[in-house]
Amino acid sequence: MNYSDKNIPIPSNQDYKIQLISKTEKFIKRMRWKALQFLGKLESTDKLTYGFQTRHCPPVIEQLVDFENDLMLMIKNIQFKRSNDSFQNNLIVDIHEIRKSNEIFIAALINLVIFTN
Repeated sequence: MNYSDKNIPIPSNQDYKIQLISKTEKFIKRMRWKALQFLGKLESTDKLTYGFQTRHCPPVIEQLVDFENDLMLMIKNIQFKRSNDSFQNNLIVDIHEIRKSNEIFIAALINLVIFTN
């Protein structure tokens, strides 16, 4: 196996959908907060959050409901095509062999240092 740390395998369809849904939900939350701010409905609170995001969820914005539904419908109807890249196929096979192996794999970086007087 002669790979670089920058070689990233193509994720499975299920993993891709999980990440896509998660990122879309975060996007919708941010969009709702911005819409509340734009509409002037955002209540001003003087709580110190110390730079952390709030744990509260924004309310549903009536004007964004159709957009949000269309966005989720696009995710629901996403279609995948099979990759025919030989490098990615070999990478996936090697990852599968590593995962089913009982051996321990340790990544190591070897630096040759020569000290002279």
